[in-house]
Amino acid sequence: MKRQTYHIKKGKTDFRPREPFWPHWATGFEFEAVFHASCWFSSEDVGGDDDRDDWLKLTGMTGFFGWNDHRSALIAFRPVNKEGVMAVTGYTNDRKGNRQVGKKTIQFKEVEVGQRFYGRGMINGTWPWRADSVDYFLDTPAGTWSANHYFDTPMLPVYRQIGTYWGGKNNSPGPYGGAAPWDASLELAFNWIN
Repeated sequence: MKRQTYHIKKGKTDFRPREPFWPHWATGFEFEAVFHASCWFSSEDVGGDDDRDDWLKLTGMTGFFGWNDHRSALIAFRPVNKEGVMAVTGYTNDRKGNRQVGKKTIQFKEVEVGQRFYGRGMINGTWPWRADSVDYFLDTPAGTWSANHYFDTPMLPVYRQIGTYWGGKNNSPGPYGGAAPWDASLELAFNWIN
């Protein structure tokens, strides 16, 4: 896979370039990524705002005709309290926009900035037009991680790529609010699995 560099400006939530808006009949996606040092930020960098713990979106898939935060299967990330280390996990939205992250025993895998890591999300089902779950897999220098989440298949199982998005809800007191605290970049390659 050929990685491309994605950039975000301070105060923004969408990385550039934007993902293509083309429909795909797919059973999943795979990716390879590297976080640059600019992606990590401390609690002090954002004035202690608890919104720092919101999951940022790396990449994934959603129903072509729906919202990004409904019926989506993606990989999410956020900084941890160790300098230069990011948490990475599977993140699934149902048809109402509710989310499921990680799994009960292991919620995420840690990746240091500058380290290459790989992952995929595969949709499973009992018959070709309806799925009932998505399997996530991450392969990192620190080891592998996997999880299975319930998945609401769109009425028409046609998908589009989503991510790369910095932000969450601004629901905690403090100055952060979910937009990038400074210019940042990362590398990402994405492929559909048919």
